[in-house]
Amino acid sequence: MSRLFIRYPNSLELWINGNDRESWEVIREGEVHALPPYGWLAIQSDEFYECSELRDGRRYDRVSSPDYVFVDGRGVFRSFDGIGTSGSVAVRRTKEENGLSVIAIEGVEEIIIAPPSRTLGPDDVRAQIARVAEAGRLSARAFDPGGEGLGIVPVSKTRAGWNLRAKEGALRYEIRVD
Repeated sequence: MSRLFIRYPNSLELWINGNDRESWEVIREGEVHALPPYGWLAIQSDEFYECSELRDGRRYDRVSSPDYVFVDGRGVFRSFDGIGTSGSVAVRRTKEENGLSVIAIEGVEEIIIAPPSRTLGPDDVRAQIARVAEAGRLSARAFDPGGEGLGIVPVSKTRAGWNLRAKEGALRYEIRVD
């Protein structure tokens, strides 16, 4: 069936569906994960989660780690660890203590920043996402692929969280708590 499961000594568990035609239903700790053809799932404790799997019959990709959060909704709005988009974004902490750096990889029209369902240690990016989501005021600047500034990007607070509308030509957004 071209399917592989590996459990490493450091507690990393990895499922890979190499089957080009059939999905693989994986049940881990009572949760069902539907791995599409060439899909995968990697979990290491509460700290690391990576997948390319199906939800509601549609494929999405995500990574949740202490260093960054990646979400690719593949055209459908998805929200994980406080970051929501229908496109593909990677989020990490900025060098400044009170900010986030967002790379808009593909198909990003808006980015929502909301409190994650959980946070880990103070140096974890998900804790930083929580601090930004709970802030009373934010500012955001956009940058093109060459690092040139494209100016301020309006952010607004909605019921869903902070909403940042993508700016044409922008690849990176620097978000700061004011």
